[in-house]
Amino acid sequence: MFGTLADYIGRRPSFFLTHICILLASLGSACAQDYDSYVVLRFFVGLGVAGLGLMAFMVPAEVIGVKGGRGFYLTCQSAWFGAGNALLGPVAFLFPAWRTLTVVITLPHLMYLTCCACMAVESPRWLLTQGRGEDGYRGLQAMAASNGRLDKLPALDHIKVGKDALSAVDHFGDDPHATVSAWSLFQTEPTRTWTLVMMLVWFVNSFVFYGIGLNVASLSADPYVGCFVTGAVQVVAVPLFALVLDRVGRRASISGAMVAAGICCGLCAVIAVPPECELPGADCGPKQFRLVIAMFGDALMSSSFAAIFTYAGEIFPTEVRSSGMGLSSSSARVGGVTAPIVLMTASVWVGLPFIVFAVFGVVVGLMVLILPETLGAQLPDRLADAAMLSSKESKRLQRATGIEMSEFSMLGEADNY
Repeated sequence: MFGTLADYIGRRPSFFLTHICILLASLGSACAQDYDSYVVLRFFVGLGVAGLGLMAFMVPAEVIGVKGGRGFYLTCQSAWFGAGNALLGPVAFLFPAWRTLTVVITLPHLMYLTCCACMAVESPRWLLTQGRGEDGYRGLQAMAASNGRLDKLPALDHIKVGKDALSAVDHFGDDPHATVSAWSLFQTEPTRTWTLVMMLVWFVNSFVFYGIGLNVASLSADPYVGCFVTGAVQVVAVPLFALVLDRVGRRASISGAMVAAGICCGLCAVIAVPPECELPGADCGPKQFRLVIAMFGDALMSSSFAAIFTYAGEIFPTEVRSSGMGLSSSSARVGGVTAPIVLMTASVWVGLPFIVFAVFGVVVGLMVLILPETLGAQLPDRLADAAMLSSKESKRLQRATGIEMSEFSMLGEADNY
């Protein structure tokens, strides 16, 4: 919902709405007097959290240029997610009452709305796609000034604005003024295939990430320690993976991490653990070894999960970026909901959930190779521009028009300032 909304009213107001939604629904759930009202309010909390994750990523993705280390910084941003998980353990230990804990973990949203709201800016790239060239250019000027590069910012006349901006559609006879929506992603190839694969990749990343994480928490003798350790592992793993992402490339890095995480899950399924060690609180060598392998797999999948925000943002074009990532995020929520259900199969055989996670991780990890490589590419702004990420389509257009992909960027050289 918030993804589609952000494509219509902008990133900044949608960002505020997600904070307000979480704040009101979370405080309301802390005061809930019956289960039904609690479930409804937590639904809206989840709705806001999903939107907040997208909005917090969207503006940085659209203002950090190729030369600014976009992949590294956007992926590292997800390390704060791990930091929050790690912090939740000791906070929950200090405030064991669930109502008090809910209020405490909601306070940061109130702090943001009262102290930091003035710092949030609208995405200049989104403003340009809406034909609001002067507003977008003012945003670019503010960023260039803060970077000490205002003198190198191109004039507004050199930046493409609105629906009349140069786009690949102009060279294939399509209507550049056509209204686009999330449904537009499914109307042509290769964006149809890429969108479906991306949705599946998000589903599996969430499915395996939460599946392993919840399993690790159950395997740990102390749930507070287990929560802290899994979060701390993400804080370390995500920045290290970000370095690989900007050197090896998005496609190979994410595919490799997902396949490796799947293999870790497979190893967890076949490690022989005596039945007496499976009891809660039991501690033995094989169980600890399985725990270490599971945490390594969790670190890999959390790194992949962090990277797909960057990857999806570089594949979906500006005019439907929020909608496309909203679809992907919705798929991830389905994966997160499905994971606990699969964990129930441990009552049949303790290794069965790991087998399921392993199969999904390996198979879908290999499917990532269907997607285009975006390392070093300009962000696409139009749907037809996104097709140019395909090397085959890019070469075809270059032969036909003599124009390279970099020339389709609305910001052009301003993307680097």
